Amino acid sequence: MPRTAVTLCVLASLALALPAAAADRPVFLASTLGTGAPSSQPAGTTSKKKWTFDTTFYGWLAGIDGSVGVGRFSRDFEADFGDIFDNLDLGLMGAIEARNGRWGLLTNLVYVKTSSGFTGRFGGTTDFDSTYFLAEFAAAYRLTRDPMAKGQLDVLAGLRYQNVSLDITGPRGSSVDGDRNALDPLVGLRYAFPLSTKLYASLEGDVGGFGVDSDFTWNVIGILGYRMSSKMDFVLGYRYFDQSFSGDNNKSLDFAMFGPLVGVRLHW
Repeated sequence: MPRTAVTLCVLASLALALPAAAADRPVFLASTLGTGAPSSQPAGTTSKKKWTFDTTFYGWLAGIDGSVGVGRFSRDFEADFGDIFDNLDLGLMGAIEARNGRWGLLTNLVYVKTSSGFTGRFGGTTDFDSTYFLAEFAAAYRLTRDPMAKGQLDVLAGLRYQNVSLDITGPRGSSVDGDRNALDPLVGLRYAFPLSTKLYASLEGDVGGFGVDSDFTWNVIGILGYRMSSKMDFVLGYRYFDQSFSGDNNKSLDFAMFGPLVGVRLHW
């Protein structure tokens, strides 16, 4: 059985076994192309508009590794970006930030559909289909009082909602499906600073979960942006996202997703 199919099989089985309180565990099946690209403007810029908006279209070229356990059973899994891309049917990702003075509102949306299958020892085929939806909402408050300061520091607080749907069809046509939801709080910081008149960087980190639906999560994103024009930037970065869950009867899932980010940011 191919490595990717093994990973999907283990994760799908656990996803259907875990209680609804741990609903976001199946995220690995779909979310490895990304979630949560920061959308801060370079420090030291101002606008005559009362409200300004940034829209970012991006991709997260991530791999994943972790471990999953049910009772005495435990298994490590891993898949690089190439493995995941081979099973990708559709991926739509984008982020929007609205800012008025020192206050900002951030939204990040992700929709991913994947499918995979493998042929067993006796010729039977098992198919896996999954869809994943992520919506992150946060408020940002700029701690830096001077809008012309070289660096700008924001504090973030919000919610991360996730929904995953799984459908497993066996070689004889039998099927198992499941649908899960999860809602977790998050808090974080973001620091943006210019490197030149066109080049800027930002660093963002957050922690969340706190036992609400997931046990604990932490996330770090570094971004390098290049201002191509007054209306458009090219952004390149790297994200590391770590998450852990536990359920009844010693059920657990721990994973890390990591890889480069690439995208385009529009100002309007």
